[in-house]
Amino acid sequence: SISGAHLPMYKSSQLPGIVVDILEVTNSAPGETPTVTFSLSDKNGVLSPANLAFFNLVMAGPNEDFDFLASERATSATQVGDNFSYTFNTAIPEDAEGSFTIGAEIFNMVPVDTRDGTTMVRHTAENPVFTFAVTDAVPVPRRMVVDDAKCESCHSNLALHGTIRHEPQYCVTCHAPAATDLEELQEGNPEQSIHFKYMIHSIHMGADRANPYIAAGHNQSIHDYGEVEYPGDLRNCDACHVNDSQQLSLPDGLLPTTTPQEWWSPMQPASAACLSCHNGDDAAVHAYTNMTFFGESCATCHGEGKTYAVDKVHAQ
Repeated sequence: SISGAHLPMYKSSQLPGIVVDILEVTNSAPGETPTVTFSLSDKNGVLSPANLAFFNLVMAGPNEDFDFLASERATSATQVGDNFSYTFNTAIPEDAEGSFTIGAEIFNMVPVDTRDGTTMVRHTAENPVFTFAVTDAVPVPRRMVVDDAKCESCHSNLALHGTIRHEPQYCVTCHAPAATDLEELQEGNPEQSIHFKYMIHSIHMGADRANPYIAAGHNQSIHDYGEVEYPGDLRNCDACHVNDSQQLSLPDGLLPTTTPQEWWSPMQPASAACLSCHNGDDAAVHAYTNMTFFGESCATCHGEGKTYAVDKVHAQ
C-alpha cells in the first residue's frame, strides 16, 4: 500500500517495542555506589538485559546543574522477580549534595521484513530519567527547559548518536556546562563548547550567527552549521522553551559554560545563552561589561517585567 511503502521504519509493527522503566535507586548517599532497580520488557514480556546489543545506565548530578557523569554498561544486571537490579561501580562523589539523575540508553538489532527482504534494524527505547535524593529530604528533579514534543513538532522522530538518544532531559546529562568536543578533535582544530543550551542555540541560529558554529563529533567528524537556515521565527522562544524558562533571571546554582571560542571562558549562565545567538563583538562587549567574577547583571534590564525583558526584545 502507499501508506505501507512510506511507513518510517521506527513505526513498523514488527518492532518488539522495548521499554525500560527505572523504578528505584538505593544506596544513594555521598560516597556510596547506587543500586538501580528497573523493569525491561517488550511486546513478548520481560526482556533480559543480557540479550541486548547495548544497554547503558547513566548517573549525573547534581540536578541544579550537572558537573558529574558516570556511564556504565548494565547488561550484567541481576534479575529480581520480573525486574532487574544493577549496582554502579562508580561511587557518588563524597562531596555530593542535593539530588542526582539516573538515565538509560538502549538498543537491539532486530529483523524486519520489507519488500526487498529481511533487514536488520537498530531498535531503540526512549530514554527514561529518574530523580533520586543524595542529601535532599525529597528528590528534586532538574529544571525542565525544553520539551521533546516541541522538538519533534519540527524534527519528527529526533534521535541522535546512533539513534539511541531521544529525550532532552537525558541529553543534558552529557551536554553539561563544562562539556566540549575535545575528545573528538582533529589535530589543529579549535575546541568548541557542546553545552546543550549553547550548542542548540548556535545550531538553530545557523547562518545568522556572526561566526559559524562548528563542532567535532563521533570519529572526529566535522559538523559545520554555518549554512543552517531556521524555517521559523527565531524570536519565538516558546517554539522550544517551556515554563517561561527563557526569562531572566535564571535559577540560582547554574554553572558557567566553558566557551573556548568566545572572547572569554568560562562564561556566566545568562551570557552563555544570549551570546550563543547574539555572538557579534558588540553583544560580547555589552555582556562582558555587565558581569564580574561572581555573577552578571543581565536581569537588571532584561529580567521579566523590565524595560528590555527577553519577551519584549524578542517580541514579534
